[in-house]
Amino acid sequence: MNTEPQYIPFADLPRQRWQNNGGWTREIARSGGGVWDWRISVADVESDGPFSLFPGVERELLILSGDGVALDFADGRQHRLTPRQPRLRFKGEAAIHSRLLGGAVRDFNLMWRRDSTTAQLDEVQWQGARSLPVAADQILLLFVRQGEIRLPEHGIRATAYDSLLWTAGAAHSVSIEADQADILLAGIGKI
Repeated sequence: MNTEPQYIPFADLPRQRWQNNGGWTREIARSGGGVWDWRISVADVESDGPFSLFPGVERELLILSGDGVALDFADGRQHRLTPRQPRLRFKGEAAIHSRLLGGAVRDFNLMWRRDSTTAQLDEVQWQGARSLPVAADQILLLFVRQGEIRLPEHGIRATAYDSLLWTAGAAHSVSIEADQADILLAGIGKI
């Protein structure tokens, strides 16, 4: 049984310029090669502009750094994502215009096709040595938002914005140590 996570250092992720030149994306992980069922990335937003449309896709966005963004939906709704209220889930087909509330913003993006995939994003403060359960039928991505975590049995030390990915396989637990770390856990499954 392989319980070894894939270690994904943030510094090794290539930056991809957006078509509208308003920012950059670093893709952390995705299913498949071309058309994906789920995708996880970090974006650096440099200017105001429209969101890309993703029909049939659910999206969850979480501010990692910066003052935040104001989101203007075509249906008249407005939402502000700030460090105090950093998170929003919405439909990928929604027409949205984004306005920066200050300078550049960095955000975490989880996207999944609602007809084939389920996803859940949890924010966890990790302190001390604890065990993290990994389900057999689930893909699990751990993203270090702040701080540092250690996986002694795997010889891994992950710092801010690094990720660990476990693919579906046998259920197991992994021991994780941290002095103090804020992490995101993205659990992905099939419908």
